[in-house]
Amino acid sequence: MRFFTVTFLSLTSLLMAQDPVDVAGWINRGVQEFKTGQYPQATASFQRAVQSDPSNVAARLYLGTAWMQQFIPGAQTPANTVAAASASREFLKVLELDSSNRTAMSSLASLSLNQKNWDEAQAWYQKLVAANPNDAQAWYSMGFIAWARWYPAVAQARVASGMKLEDPGPLPPGPVKEQLKTQNNQVIEGGLRALQQGQ
Repeated sequence: MRFFTVTFLSLTSLLMAQDPVDVAGWINRGVQEFKTGQYPQATASFQRAVQSDPSNVAARLYLGTAWMQQFIPGAQTPANTVAAASASREFLKVLELDSSNRTAMSSLASLSLNQKNWDEAQAWYQKLVAANPNDAQAWYSMGFIAWARWYPAVAQARVASGMKLEDPGPLPPGPVKEQLKTQNNQVIEGGLRALQQGQ
């Protein structure tokens, strides 16, 4: 009896250790690894799923998401660059297979936003709201992009006007304020429209 139990347990362990044989098996393994925070392992499993069936949209979405999970906004390292580029590549592949895939578009928009690629992020968010005008997150994100583009100029204008960054109140009237308004009026108005649409 003891021999049978040991043999059964050994066979069970061996079967559990075997690699999956199809796309669904690799996806399931990757999902389990992802859930436990094993992102490099999940990436490898999802990559195997993609290799098994390059046209599988779900496998590519999972692979892109696993790469994106490893991306750290603001970190300037080769590994971070690879993670961002790999995530982007997979989401773009998804859109080649399914041009209206909102998850891929949203992920590309978020990735661009976190890399401070404002123009690219804006373009993806515009595609999202074109597909769904009620996408509050996309509208809010476009409002944030407008602020991110405009705020550094405001900070510089405050310093040029003799104000400290922490000083309350608007800029004093004068050429610095007028120049700021002229240069950024379109960005500000676009951001305000986006925030109003998102309400």
